[in-house]
Amino acid sequence: MKTSVILFTMLFYPIFIFGQVWDYPIKPGMEEWKNFKSHQEMANACQIPDDLLSKIPTEELAEICLNYPLFFTMKAFNNLQEGFDQVSTEFNGFQELFKRADSGTILLEIYKNSDPENIQTKKDLVSRGLYEQRIFFIEFILSSKAVIDKLSAFEKKTLLSETVLKTDKKTNAGFSTFNKQITSLVAVRVLENESVINKIKNSDSEKYKMFSKTILLADKNMIDEIKNATIEYIDKLK
Repeated sequence: MKTSVILFTMLFYPIFIFGQVWDYPIKPGMEEWKNFKSHQEMANACQIPDDLLSKIPTEELAEICLNYPLFFTMKAFNNLQEGFDQVSTEFNGFQELFKRADSGTILLEIYKNSDPENIQTKKDLVSRGLYEQRIFFIEFILSSKAVIDKLSAFEKKTLLSETVLKTDKKTNAGFSTFNKQITSLVAVRVLENESVINKIKNSDSEKYKMFSKTILLADKNMIDEIKNATIEYIDKLK
């Protein structure tokens, strides 16, 4: 009887036994992955089964999305937003994540626990690159309207504060301008969501709006300008 209960639990409640409901059955490096002939075949192999999709806890779903094997392909597009739109459309995990009411809260917590300066503890270029890329992915998901809309006023303020902290830490850790601009993107899109860009003192709102759309910095000073504008807005909330 005891054995039957254990087997039943393992079959129907895998999260309590293994701590994970689902993982990609085929991943880069596997022989099956190498045999795929097209991007579409790879994307198809990554889809979460429909009968499991809604049952995966949001915390795990967020990690599944961050580990999406084809996430990096968004960087192949001329416009990063177009690339992310493609990636998030082709993988059902993103579509489910964007529906979850607690997705913003979960992603914010993941972001708070991601320290750019920890990259200095990575011993090789591959590990450093993967760590840098993970933060890039977290920030890009957080910059999505579907996620920002789900944040409370307090959470939006917290996220803005985190972008200020992350900008400084990325600078200290030697992150590239390309990577730091994604932190700025999160801040600008939260400020847009709050409809305050036009009200920030000494800000060029049109320049900010263009950056939000194209994700292209108008000049090298924009990162600091956005950080300062963010600090100014946070101070007004105190």
